[in-house]
Order: sequence, then structure tokens, then C-alpha cells
Amino acid sequence: MPNNTQAPDMKEIFADIEKQVMTLAETTVSNFKDQAVADAKNLVNVFKNDIIRWTNLLSTGQITIAEFEFLVGTEKSITKMVALEQAGLAQLRISAFLSGVLNVVTDVVLKTVVGNETPAPQVVV
Repeated sequence: MPNNTQAPDMKEIFADIEKQVMTLAETTVSNFKDQAVADAKNLVNVFKNDIIRWTNLLSTGQITIAEFEFLVGTEKSITKMVALEQAGLAQLRISAFLSGVLNVVTDVVLKTVVGNETPAPQVVV
């Protein structure tokens, strides 16, 4: 479990998220790239404060990796990708892109906070 004394560089985290989301949009919904990037940026901006809070909690060991992943995942049920819907992209593809964006957020934060460590499995007896 991470227990860093130095706070994660959130500016770097958000820059990495934006870069990876652009790549995701290019590779998954290339005909709707502009709308996808706009929706993804809006999503990250809407829950930016949550990402910062959850990242800080993770970096100080106050929540587990699983808890962080759960918190990020909850955003899927309350998020709309308005630009992609208006552009006429199929709902299934919108949902897949949204999942991809949330995975990018999770992966970037974990890479920054945890690094390449593989967490030990939790065994409940």
C-alpha cells in the first residue's frame, strides 16, 4: 500500500490523462474524435476534485487500490457523453469509450502513485 510523504503531481497526472485520452479517441472512435475528446475533457473536469481527493487518499494509504478503482468506476453510472450522443455514435460504442476513459484515469493515477508495484493479493479467511 502506498504511503508517500510527497503529494502526487496532479498537473502531470491530468496532462498524462489528456494525452492518453486523445490516443484512445483516435484508436477507438476516430470518426468522432473531436466529440470524444470534448466529452472526455468535460468528464475529467466535472470530477477533477474527486480525482484529486481520491489520488491523495490513495497516496497516503487511506484507501486501497480496489477502493480507488471502485470510486472511479462509480462515475460511469452518472456520466453522459453528450457530444458523442449528439453526433449519433451508437450507445454501445459510447459506453465502451467511457469505460476506456475511466480506465485511463485509473491507470495513470496508479502508475503515478503506486508505480510498477504489483499489489499483494488480499486473502480473507
